[in-house]
Amino acid sequence: MSRRLPNEEQDKAICHNGGVVLTAGAGSGKTFVLVEHIIYLLNEKFKGSSFEENDIKVHLSSLVLITFTKKAASEILIRLKKRIEIELEETEDKALWKMIFNNFMLITVGTIHSFCFKLIKQGLLVGSPAEYDIVDEVILKKKIEQLFDDWVVAHTSGQDDDFLNKYQDILASRDDVLNIMYKVMLNPDLRIIWSERVSQEFDKESIFPLLAKIFTFENIEKVFHSIPAIESSSKKAKWRDFLYNIQANEQWRLPESLDDIKFLMELLSSFRKPPAKSLGDDHQLITFFERVKNLKEVLKKYGEDFIAFYEHYDACIEQY
Repeated sequence: MSRRLPNEEQDKAICHNGGVVLTAGAGSGKTFVLVEHIIYLLNEKFKGSSFEENDIKVHLSSLVLITFTKKAASEILIRLKKRIEIELEETEDKALWKMIFNNFMLITVGTIHSFCFKLIKQGLLVGSPAEYDIVDEVILKKKIEQLFDDWVVAHTSGQDDDFLNKYQDILASRDDVLNIMYKVMLNPDLRIIWSERVSQEFDKESIFPLLAKIFTFENIEKVFHSIPAIESSSKKAKWRDFLYNIQANEQWRLPESLDDIKFLMELLSSFRKPPAKSLGDDHQLITFFERVKNLKEVLKKYGEDFIAFYEHYDACIEQY
């Protein structure tokens, strides 16, 4: 079995100890260098020294290779196995490389996610019990659906028609509610926002900081902080009037009150994204109006529900 030899630059990257930062383009031999570096480290550690198999296991367990994808991790493991087989074939120290071959899977090769999960399972991350597990997305969605359906049963069983009518909007929007919950539970950032809110005492004024966080997450908040400056012009255009209007209005901001929400909804009700040709190649204008369009879509979809919840907050809390 033949063995590929490194070039001069690759050899410098392979034969080193300590921290080294490397830059390498596509096809430059990154995987090859990583595999050869592992072989180099193993030779440096054990060649010509006395050792027990347990020493080898401990050292292999201390090696970590982080990749971007699972596919890359699998490729490294395959190549590492083949490279160890070559070393076993060529070396005089058959006993050493036989032990390494039998235990090389103790080396951690994987994505940053899999590495962190391994730390959790070993109880090495404070505050993260080793009992934590990764839930399959399909299973998680089914669990959310079951929890929603259980909630509906718990809140509607044995109630009269008047009471049930209050839940019709929720029941009729089951798919929309579930899609929102999927999005929250499958996204770490949204989960943190969710957990922060449910763990605190909640009042209706707390809704506005929460809404601001959601706008920030959706990358909408920049529309309030980066209004393009335009020169005065004799040309009439609705998009120019829109910019002049918001530049002079203090309510063009992240919502801090119910009036702010109503103002934004009324202002954007007649907004139309300007044609691309009217903006030319002004990237700042194009980006700004794309964000305004996204803001309008969010408020159109959720604005009325938000206002209704705020205005009837006391009644909603009483029902729950």
